[in-house]
Amino acid sequence: MPTEVEQAYEDAILKCLSVTIESEKVLGLLGTDYNRINYIYLSEEATQYAIQYFDICEKRIMEGLERAKGWNGKAFGLSIRIAGLFHSFNCIEQDKDPTEIPIPLDIMINASRVVEVLAVHAEKVFMGNERKNNDAIYLLTRIKALGIDEFNKQDLWQKTKRKFNTVDSFDEGLQALEGSGYIKIETHQTKGRPLTTIKVNPFINCT
Repeated sequence: MPTEVEQAYEDAILKCLSVTIESEKVLGLLGTDYNRINYIYLSEEATQYAIQYFDICEKRIMEGLERAKGWNGKAFGLSIRIAGLFHSFNCIEQDKDPTEIPIPLDIMINASRVVEVLAVHAEKVFMGNERKNNDAIYLLTRIKALGIDEFNKQDLWQKTKRKFNTVDSFDEGLQALEGSGYIKIETHQTKGRPLTTIKVNPFINCT
């Protein structure tokens, strides 16, 4: 980290710590006088963006790693808290009260970007040997959604290829499902290229 950035960060922290809060506000924060509690609010633009970002976090929960779902479930709340901190820092730097100015759109966007960086790291932490297992869970979810007993492997690939980096990872997920008895993969010789079909365990569509 550049020295000037490190120094600027340290100065900002020290400035925030040096801010004195009126005793009446402290009492309010402690819960003895709720009428004196001051809140930090999102602006209308930041609120609309936050609603959109919530959907991004929800999608990551649905399609993400199984063990990382708990972390992703807290990602949206984390983005709001980070936005509040960024906003407070920014206002204090300008000698303004953060409770009197709504959090602007650019602050909310920057907070969500920080969370997205953290999300990438969280996924890598949880990846390990679970990638194949979680790919299988994702494929099983998509297979259940089809609601049919047999289909072409290529059809499933077309519906899920955005999730997978390579065909190999897709195949590994299918093999994991077959090994657990959820599906059966069969290859049939045709006049052209071999046709691979997937038969679904009837129990799957009953659950």
